[in-house]
Amino acid sequence: MHPPPDVPRATTARPAVPRWRDLLLGRAIPVLAFGAALVVQGSHVRTALGLATRPGATTADLLGAADTALLLVYYAVLVVLYCVRLPAADGDRRPRVLIAAFAGAYLITTVPFMPQEPRRDWLLWPADILTVAGLLFTLWSLLFLRRSFSIVPQARKLVTGGPYRLCRNPLYLGEVVGGWAAFLPTIGWAGAVVLATSLGFQLVRVFAEERVLARSFGREYLDYCRRVPRFLPSPRRLLKVTTP
Repeated sequence: MHPPPDVPRATTARPAVPRWRDLLLGRAIPVLAFGAALVVQGSHVRTALGLATRPGATTADLLGAADTALLLVYYAVLVVLYCVRLPAADGDRRPRVLIAAFAGAYLITTVPFMPQEPRRDWLLWPADILTVAGLLFTLWSLLFLRRSFSIVPQARKLVTGGPYRLCRNPLYLGEVVGGWAAFLPTIGWAGAVVLATSLGFQLVRVFAEERVLARSFGREYLDYCRRVPRFLPSPRRLLKVTTP
């Protein structure tokens, strides 16, 4: 069990983010960034489908097409959610936190632009299994967050149901497992460095988000932190969720 964040005792929310800033940083820039990645990934999907449907296509070709299609779905979901999310009631707008939040979220979108290694067919099965598992966990998390989803650490409403009963950051866990696995068959050294750097920024983002939530929701959030681990679900909680 991870301890709750060390936060100030005051729980009064800060002034709401100006509407223009929310529209620019919270909607326009994310939609453009993930939309660009969506277009590039769409090109990869077309290429992969061409290989998978040609005469003499192998099982590896079919798995490769599935791998690229799953990543396309992930980017599409993110674009939609950024268009419909709620305005923030509070947030952490310190420059270093903003940089970490955007870098952690967007660095992964640069991987499709980087030089790739020849496809490692032996990694296709495990990559697709992990990608599906991570994507489903991410989608489950997004369904519970709905319009409360954000990049910058912000408070909209406290979500504690569904996957948030298992760990406090199921969305980040699903993104790391599913997003990273999708790149495994073709990722090169440059892409691997980008993913590792992105993980470091994500951790900064997580800790800043915890402080915002504790400031906004006070004792309710601190009690939640004491009950639920930060990242890895415990077997006991998994059994509780899966048992009727």
